[in-house]
Amino acid sequence: MLPHKNSTLGPALAVGDLNNDSLEDYIIGGAIAQPASLYIQKENGTFVPYKMSVFEQDKFYEDLGIAIFDADNDGDQDIYIASGGNEFVDGAESYQDRFYENKGNMTFQRIKTAIPETRISGLEISVNDFDQDGDLDLFVGGRLSPKKYPYPSSSRILENQSINGLTKFVDITDQKLSSLKDIGLVTTSKWVDIDGDSWEDLIVAGEWMSVRFFKNNSGKSFTEVTDQVFMADQRGWWYDIEKGDFDNDGDMDLILGNLGLNYKYQASEEKPFRVYLNDFDENMTYDIVLSYKSDDTEYPVRGRQCSSQQMPAIKEKFDDYNTFASASLEEIYSNKMLEESLNYEITSFGSVYLENKDGVFHSKPLNYEAQFSNINSIVVKDVDSDGNLDAILGGNLYNAEVETPRNDASYGVWLKGNGKGEFKAFLPRESGLVMRGDVRNMKIIKVKEETHLLVAKNNQALQQIKIN
Repeated sequence: MLPHKNSTLGPALAVGDLNNDSLEDYIIGGAIAQPASLYIQKENGTFVPYKMSVFEQDKFYEDLGIAIFDADNDGDQDIYIASGGNEFVDGAESYQDRFYENKGNMTFQRIKTAIPETRISGLEISVNDFDQDGDLDLFVGGRLSPKKYPYPSSSRILENQSINGLTKFVDITDQKLSSLKDIGLVTTSKWVDIDGDSWEDLIVAGEWMSVRFFKNNSGKSFTEVTDQVFMADQRGWWYDIEKGDFDNDGDMDLILGNLGLNYKYQASEEKPFRVYLNDFDENMTYDIVLSYKSDDTEYPVRGRQCSSQQMPAIKEKFDDYNTFASASLEEIYSNKMLEESLNYEITSFGSVYLENKDGVFHSKPLNYEAQFSNINSIVVKDVDSDGNLDAILGGNLYNAEVETPRNDASYGVWLKGNGKGEFKAFLPRESGLVMRGDVRNMKIIKVKEETHLLVAKNNQALQQIKIN
């Protein structure tokens, strides 16, 4: 009954200079039983794999988030990897995140005491010195509660309290931002100075979630200001947030990737798309029901066959396909069960541009070419060196449920900015940007004097594209 698989959310991808030779290297995450892979850039611009014994030892984790940063202020880059997936039971050791300290000379050591023992299936990591004390802190998003989709997961803020070369991250979520407990299925986050007070605020979004804005109170605490800075309560299947001053007015605007408008699932304020979670057949396991509205009546998205395979009592209640097809959601599952369910609704699947006007964000739909498929990853860069920021969009969703064709209409889109918060979309035949496959992550990497784009796809080879 899932709308898509939750076991194919990777691979993670991160770029950084890991051997201090002033050349950028990259790490691509591994699935379960597959270690993460590190590639070192050589002076001739090629990349060679570098075998990491600590990655091999930890290959039975699924790597869904990677951050490369200097955690202990010793001048070299360390590695934080978020473990995730849906294969194990909630709280399993395989959901424990990992921190690898760079000891120099390409030697990395996993330091278990550096991070809290928190076993949450995660994906998102964003790095920022939110308290401006000179070291880098972390936001780590909880992607899902295993086996209980779409039950909300908890996210956390880890404050860097390293001292005398001993790396230590402390979970200060309860003290500074307790709203992150059970916040939802977080896919993306961004640190942005919303109001120009020189303290970077936190923006969080995810699947079945609204975009949430948290003001940084001078590093002492966070206050949710969503209602003040973003009037539209726009729930979506948000996959990525990127920031940039797209209208050249001195503040940061946002681009948010959603499911897109070219999919079987459609949503509007008048006809929302909903999900319900409950033990509908009372057999001690969670069931989910997706629904849509036709006129004023709510119907299940999934048909009798799939629904009855999950909940066999449906076959007894509805003898044939015709009676099931004409039955409303209430008639199938009962009004009482639906009212007792955890439920969310989506009012728009459109990807959007949020223009920052004096600390308040105004939503505009992205170009229709950007709505052909979902947007999993966004790169912001002035591609054509005209002084205006552009955006590169990558996406698709191959692992949809069996009754829905996969989302595969995107080959990548270059949105050329005009410096006024407007974009012109260039399709692959016009731009030369062609990314076939289930794109999950993209990163810019410097290769000698050139700028390249790394594209990580689920169950496919990494792609490297030169930006001319």
